[in-house]
Amino acid sequence: MRLSSVPRLAALLIALLAAAPPADAQPSPRIVHGTLTSDHPTSGALLAVDPTDPTDLEGLCSGTLIGCRTFLTAAHCVCPEDVENAAGCLAEGTTDPSALRVFLPNGGIQAVESVAIDPDYSFAEHGDAAVVRLATIGGGITPSAINTVGRLADGSRGTIVGFGSTGGPPFLASDYGVKRDGKVTTGPCADDVNASAHVCWNYDGADASTCSGDSGGPLFADFGAGPVVAGITSGGESFDCEPPDQVFDTDVYVVRDWIQLQLANDSTGPCGSLAPIGHEGAAMKSGSATLTPAEPNLVVDFDVPAGTRLLRVVLNGQEFGGSGFQRQANDIDLSVKPVVASSAACEDLGTSVYGDCEISLPSAGAWQAVATLVDGVTATTQLTVSTFAASLAGDANCDDRLSAPDLIALATLIGHADPPPCPNADADGDGMMDAADQPLIVQNLFAQ
Repeated sequence: MRLSSVPRLAALLIALLAAAPPADAQPSPRIVHGTLTSDHPTSGALLAVDPTDPTDLEGLCSGTLIGCRTFLTAAHCVCPEDVENAAGCLAEGTTDPSALRVFLPNGGIQAVESVAIDPDYSFAEHGDAAVVRLATIGGGITPSAINTVGRLADGSRGTIVGFGSTGGPPFLASDYGVKRDGKVTTGPCADDVNASAHVCWNYDGADASTCSGDSGGPLFADFGAGPVVAGITSGGESFDCEPPDQVFDTDVYVVRDWIQLQLANDSTGPCGSLAPIGHEGAAMKSGSATLTPAEPNLVVDFDVPAGTRLLRVVLNGQEFGGSGFQRQANDIDLSVKPVVASSAACEDLGTSVYGDCEISLPSAGAWQAVATLVDGVTATTQLTVSTFAASLAGDANCDDRLSAPDLIALATLIGHADPPPCPNADADGDGMMDAADQPLIVQNLFAQ
C-alpha cells in the first residue's frame, strides 16, 4: 500500500506525460505495501463528484473523522494542483464543497458543507492540513483524537491508513479506492523537508509507505492512552512511490492549535444517538473479493439483531481495472435485502465503485449484501455492514439502559463528578460531567 495521494486531474496527467520527473525529483504529494483492512472506523476517503453525474464519485485523498462533523485531510487535496501554499490556494479558491463527499466505511457517504486550510500551509514546509466540514452527522462512530501530547521521536512505531494505490506513477495507478493499512517507523526527514513541522520515515521496501490517493490519511501513534492522529499524509521523494524513498507527514502536534480551533463547535464524543462501532449495541461485518466479469459478485451474509435501529451497508472498491494505459474504469452496484425477500430493500446503482444503503428499523434475521461488477476488468472490492442499536450514552445510573431515572441521576452528577462514576454518563465523551451532557441524554432517551 502507498498511503499518499496526488489529486488526479487532467492538467497533472498532461504535465506528467510530457516530462515524468526522475525518482530523485523534488517532493511530490502522494501511501504502499499494506494489507486490506476493515479496522479504523474513522479513516475515510475524500471523493469528488462528477458535475454531470452526481452518482459518479472519484477518490481524491484520504482522511480522518476527528469530530462528528470534522474530517481532517491534507491542504493540497483541496487546493488547485499547481498551488503549493495557502496564499495561492486562497487566491485561486479551494474546492467547491458541493463538489466533494466524505466516504466512511462505517458512516456512509456524507455531503460537505465547507472547506478550510491551515493559513500557514506551504508544501514540505508547514501545515499541509485541511478540515472538511460535514453537512450532517452520520452517527455510529466515535471520532479519533488528535495528538496533543508531544512530537513523535525518531524510531517510533505507527500505523498508516489510506485508500491510495500500491505504487507506480500517479497517472497510471489503478488500484486506489481500497482501504489498506500498514506499519512504519519514524526517522529523520530529507534535507528538502522541514523537519520541525513534519513526521518522516525512510521506506526501503519493508514495512509500508504512502502513494497516490493516500494524501490526507492518518498516521496513528500511541503515546500510552490509545491511538491518536499524529500525522497527516503529505508527500514523498520517490515519484512512483518505490523504494528507496523519503516520506513525510504533516506533524499534527505542530498544527494542533489550528485543528483544535476548527473543532471548537463540534462534538468529539460518540456521534448521534446510535451506539458507536466498537461498543455494545453496534456490530460490524466486512467482506472483500476481487471481482471480474467471470465472477462479478461479492456476497456478504449477515444477521440483523433484534432491536437494531439502523442498518448501514457501505461499498468501496478499486476504481480502475487493468494497468497502465490499458486501465478501465470500474462500476460496481450494491444491493441489500433480507434473505427471505424476493426484492431488494435498498440499492445503490451509481456509476462508480462507491455506494451506501441505510435502512431504518430493519427486520431482525438473516440478510444479504451483494456487490456486483457491472462494468470493468477487475476490481478488488470491500463491503462493510454495520448494525446499530440506540446509544447508551447518557446511562447516568449505570443500569445499562436509558430511562427517565437517568435524568434524575444526571442532575446530581453535573458539576460534581469529574470523571463520572459511570462512563456512559458522560454523553459527549469529553471526560467531564457538565451541562453539555444534558441535551444529548434527552436526545438519546427520545430515540429509544
